[in-house]
Amino acid sequence: MPDTTSIHKPKIFLSHASEDKPFVRRLEAALEAAGVEVWVDHDDLHAGENFPKRIGEALAWCDVLLLVWSQAARVSRWVEMEWSNALSLRKVIIPCRLDKTPLPPLLDSISYATFRDFERGLEQLLHALRNLSSPKVTQNIEPSPPPESNVRDRRIDAATPSTAEVGQRLDLLVQVRFPDSPLLGREDWPTKIKPDHIEQTSESVALQFPVDPATGKLTSAKLEIQIVAPDFEIAGNARQRVLVPPEEYSKCLSFLITPKQTGVCRINVEVYDVDQTFLGAIPLETNIGGSPVAQALNVANLMLFVVVGQERIALPPILASNQGIGSLPPPSSAPPAPASEGTKVVEYPTYQPSRESRHELPQSKAPSGCLGRVALWLGILASLATVLAFVFDLPDKFDWFTPASSTFYGSVRYPDSSPVPHAVLRVQGNLGEGTTDAHGNFNFRVHAQPGTQIRVTVAKDDIVGFDDLLWLEGDKTIPFDTTQTKGQP
Repeated sequence: MPDTTSIHKPKIFLSHASEDKPFVRRLEAALEAAGVEVWVDHDDLHAGENFPKRIGEALAWCDVLLLVWSQAARVSRWVEMEWSNALSLRKVIIPCRLDKTPLPPLLDSISYATFRDFERGLEQLLHALRNLSSPKVTQNIEPSPPPESNVRDRRIDAATPSTAEVGQRLDLLVQVRFPDSPLLGREDWPTKIKPDHIEQTSESVALQFPVDPATGKLTSAKLEIQIVAPDFEIAGNARQRVLVPPEEYSKCLSFLITPKQTGVCRINVEVYDVDQTFLGAIPLETNIGGSPVAQALNVANLMLFVVVGQERIALPPILASNQGIGSLPPPSSAPPAPASEGTKVVEYPTYQPSRESRHELPQSKAPSGCLGRVALWLGILASLATVLAFVFDLPDKFDWFTPASSTFYGSVRYPDSSPVPHAVLRVQGNLGEGTTDAHGNFNFRVHAQPGTQIRVTVAKDDIVGFDDLLWLEGDKTIPFDTTQTKGQP
């Protein structure tokens, strides 16, 4: 067993990737057994707390950052943010290497502990904690009063006209401001003609501003604004990225929206950080008047021309004398027989053009039976074309008919592979929601194209056990960890 006597008792921040959780739990237990106070996200971070703000507070609280370094940690944005902020705060950093992944250039001269063998690595780490004043460990980084936190409170404002008409194009403005600054108003409108009244709401958020490791200064935070408005047509991109300077307002985003329905119409302004973490939503309502926009009906028309001629027919005596009805004889090109006494001859007039106009208007001929059938089939095809045009126009008229949806199915399991029954799955952006059955299986529709990436949150009894990005394809097995809430990717 490693010697734990006479150990300096610093406050430790354990920075790690989620893939290294088993090692981190073991290391945390060993350090606490040695009397060291440890902060790690699976212990102190609960659902509903602001993640960037809690990380900033924990970094300001700690004396030493233990960097659990592996291939997974190398590609984690959160791990990079934690060690770079600790470096700018002049904290002591001790890497704990799990494999041969090289350290970042800024840390490659710092002494580290190797944990290919846990007991030997723990002994190296405890030895380093006893000698925190050694330049070999601290690389001449002397503790000093920490600078102010790189987490800043901001307010996101959204505004649009209070009233409008169907088909009238509107501006939806979104801007990030300071908490005590004036609200986004009519005077900020980008057009010369300003609306008489506007609907304005706000949402407060805590933003994590990155620190430049070279200068220690804060740089601009990045946010993404997503507009969800089913009652409106949105011109251009409904999702835009905005940079938020540390000491200034962001630029004012303008979304062009056109109402399609009358009545009170809802708009949701959703806010995400650069890692697609949902930060909040700003609801807006505007009153729309006028008549709803009618959807155009596609109609196929076909014009048919049928030419029918006339012939001179002599009725037989039995029909002419009204003694009975018989079948008409087929027309003959031979001249008719002379009528006997008492027999009536009925002639149907035929068109006889004058000699002067025969070269302009030729005699029409009766269509054959084949041409009649062709005309009938053309009429049927015209009707089918009209029906098909209407059917293929349905996706623009009814949301339930849209092909842009997919089946999301799979199962939710505890770490021991047992099923998680009656858990609630939500797809961010109101794209879909479902629950698991008694066997932990789920199957529901998601309003997104197959093969796209969606963010899924799984909760049971108000405990969030999974929150991450998934590809919308194939059978999914989602791990549910009750000790872990939304945190590092």
